[in-house]
Amino acid sequence: MRILLISTFPPRECGIATYVYQSYLKLKKNNKVDILTFEDCDGKYKTELKGGFNILKILKYAFYYDKLILNYEPFIYYDFKKSLVNRIFTRFSFFFLFLFLKNIEIIIHEFNRNSNKIMFNFQWFFARNLIFHTKANKDEFNNLLSRLNS
Repeated sequence: MRILLISTFPPRECGIATYVYQSYLKLKKNNKVDILTFEDCDGKYKTELKGGFNILKILKYAFYYDKLILNYEPFIYYDFKKSLVNRIFTRFSFFFLFLFLKNIEIIIHEFNRNSNKIMFNFQWFFARNLIFHTKANKDEFNNLLSRLNS
């Protein structure tokens, strides 16, 4: 299987980069695995994915892989120093990505519990294949969505 891991990656020092590196080592035993990451990280593809419409750069690579694995944590992909409009564009970009890519799996390391509930629901409405590290995180995430849907 051809897999594209999307995340931070060493030499960046953060827990998610370490997690993805360990996943990469395991997955590459039986698959062809490439990394799409940021300029300060090692990986086959390097680009800016933070803020605005930058996350849509994934589309350039998406159709060459059987599976995309996006490691999600808001501070990786949102530029909180920029304007509200920039953050809205980022949410719209995730919505578009989740709507059109059927082969994307999202590992949610953290999510913004204090974000606008309507915008949160908008971003995640078409997301499939969500993976959480704990049942508590999954339940909290689903409760946040269900409050809007009930």
